[in-house]
Amino acid sequence: MVTNVSSSRTVRAALLVVVIGLAGLVVPAGAPAAGAPAAVAAAPPRPTVTATVSAGGLFLAGERLWVTGKVSGSSAGRSVRLQSRPDGASGWTTVSRTSTRAGGRFTLSVRPSKGGRLRVVASATRSSASATSRTVMVVRATGSRTLTKRASTLAGRVGDATSARRTLTRLQRSRTGVKNVRKVVHQRFEKGLLVEVTTSSSRRTWFVTGTILRRYLADGGPSGRWGVPTSDARCDLAERGCVQSFAKGTLYAAKGDRKASSSAARGRMGEVFAVARSQLGYKDRYPGVGPHTTKYNAWVGSDNAWCSIFLSWSGAAAGQAAIPVAKSYRSFVSKVRASMPTGSKPRPGALAFVSTRPPHSEANHVMLVTSVSADGRWLNVIHGNYGPGGGFRGVSEQKWSTANRVKFYGYPRY
Repeated sequence: MVTNVSSSRTVRAALLVVVIGLAGLVVPAGAPAAGAPAAVAAAPPRPTVTATVSAGGLFLAGERLWVTGKVSGSSAGRSVRLQSRPDGASGWTTVSRTSTRAGGRFTLSVRPSKGGRLRVVASATRSSASATSRTVMVVRATGSRTLTKRASTLAGRVGDATSARRTLTRLQRSRTGVKNVRKVVHQRFEKGLLVEVTTSSSRRTWFVTGTILRRYLADGGPSGRWGVPTSDARCDLAERGCVQSFAKGTLYAAKGDRKASSSAARGRMGEVFAVARSQLGYKDRYPGVGPHTTKYNAWVGSDNAWCSIFLSWSGAAAGQAAIPVAKSYRSFVSKVRASMPTGSKPRPGALAFVSTRPPHSEANHVMLVTSVSADGRWLNVIHGNYGPGGGFRGVSEQKWSTANRVKFYGYPRY
């Protein structure tokens, strides 16, 4: 019997095609064999982040440091953040944020309270991986800082001098708000003002700049309404805000503000007051029961009524943790009772919980007390989600009687 080899091969090929078709398989030309590893997409390139700290990282308490650098291969608009790990801390904390300028360059600042390490982290983009700079050390020193020395360490940060040095008279020194002050010298530069303050125990020089400087000079400078500075500004705050303490009060300004807001209070409490006062006049259409859509709601991630949320924002925007953060009024009340003393006596810095609607059995609104009248009968308060009518609620400052259904006070530990 003779077998037709060519026909047999044709039949086998046809059967193979049928089997493949029945299996629902399509094998394109040039496809890898079964079990071959799939191709791996190339990882996005990782840039280099360089960072340099001003003054060689050496600072005295209250002084501000600047960190400048570049993200290689980047253009304007890339997000970068400054992270700090103080001595004794185990982790990194973000203390300042900005975006790169042309060429990937950036400038960040921090007013550290203790020594440690800093680093800059550049966020990932669609075409580039995230990257971190080498750590740089910052060291807190002790001693004095003359105007000459401070101008030298700030270098290009202050620019060239634009005035001669001026020394306050004895009468002017008496208006600075500092006890035992022996000498005050100040000098204008292209980018700010340096004020050297010599007391019986120290000599320090502080830098005032930007919108805060304009308000400071308009109010009389070192011998005026606010006295001499007691620190550099802190400028790592929300909305790119800066807050600076003076001997007779506090000034605050956020990016875009035409005028710095103020408070006659000093220290951390004064910083919260100045931030809260900067929001006076803010208003949003009142939706009744909700949802509320203010910028404070967006910040905390909640559409609840925002009287307490506004106070949480004010504390956080001042860089203070004394006022708890909560997404609802009830949660805020619980956190206040758990985190601070409460009582019935008014005092500056207290949170006043009041009833604004019948039957007035419990508090439903909270306000920040900025001052109390000498007879204890009247409060000056700043609060949000209140007035001004016409279908709007906003941030306002007003007098409030202590007899007007104040249920209790919370006393933050500033």
